[in-house]
Amino acid sequence: MITKKRIRKLRKNIRNELFETEILPSVILNEKSNKNLILSLGFTRSMEIGESLLPASIGPVSKFNSEGKGIPDKSKPKETAYREIEWCWEQWAGQGRSERVCQNKLVPYKRWPRIFIEPPSIEIVITKKEHGNIYISTPPILASIENEIQVVHQINLLLELFSHCHILTNDLVPALIPNKRLNWNIFPPGKRPWSEQKALLRPLLESIKESRIIPVIESRLEDINHLDPDFTACGTNGFHGYIVFGFTSKNIFILESALYGNAIYVFNNNWEALSKLTKAEILRNNAQIERITHNGKRANWLDRIRKLLNNISNYISLYLIFNSLHIFFYLDQ
Repeated sequence: MITKKRIRKLRKNIRNELFETEILPSVILNEKSNKNLILSLGFTRSMEIGESLLPASIGPVSKFNSEGKGIPDKSKPKETAYREIEWCWEQWAGQGRSERVCQNKLVPYKRWPRIFIEPPSIEIVITKKEHGNIYISTPPILASIENEIQVVHQINLLLELFSHCHILTNDLVPALIPNKRLNWNIFPPGKRPWSEQKALLRPLLESIKESRIIPVIESRLEDINHLDPDFTACGTNGFHGYIVFGFTSKNIFILESALYGNAIYVFNNNWEALSKLTKAEILRNNAQIERITHNGKRANWLDRIRKLLNNISNYISLYLIFNSLHIFFYLDQ
């Protein structure tokens, strides 16, 4: 068992005989005395074997695990980046009156180019329950020098979440495939006006720390909601801040982020299959059909989404017309 705050090298922290063997960094918790801790991570009250989730950011390790990080590249000239804020002013309204007017504005600033390191997206999974104890593990991994960075990250993730970590082998804990991911909260299906949608998303909006960003995010989500999605899902745990607007009849799913600086991802995969992917799989496999950045006028990114939805509608219409003609000619013969 490792009880340090963080480790840097494997050799100093695991026994020599474990090298070149498959290990499972894990924690063993008492199901009753540690119940609140387990539930606070996002597991269900039943704590079923196979439940898995991407841990929320509570420190530098878990933040990197779920969000990745950008490293300034000072070998290149500075670039222009944009920060979107709500800009308000008092405007003359006639007859001795003035009114407050607000609009979203892109504020340019200079910064070093970023080298983005993708999030490892390591999920934790309930792997075993025995004698009142519950085993929570990261994925099995070969303890080798080649895998040292990844193994150290998995151990440090558990150390940050639980303050300790057991190094177990497969004869103690079965290496199972997660069968119930807990990364999304799916709202009741159906189209709803923005007032109702906003009420469902209020906890998310209230978690945004910078007050000048909240109206920007809110107006962006309202714009997408006006396109009449038929279901919405909100990310939980390490997916916190992500929202999916589903247009199931068109097989279009829009992944938006309430975290400043992220882009809009558009998918045409089956939503259930998409929801089972890890964040790393979504980003690394280019599963999206379109990636739309927020650095531009509102009309630009919104028009791109409208065109995608309309193109799908036109395709479906042509498909139905073709099949109708095919049936007509078949009957005519």
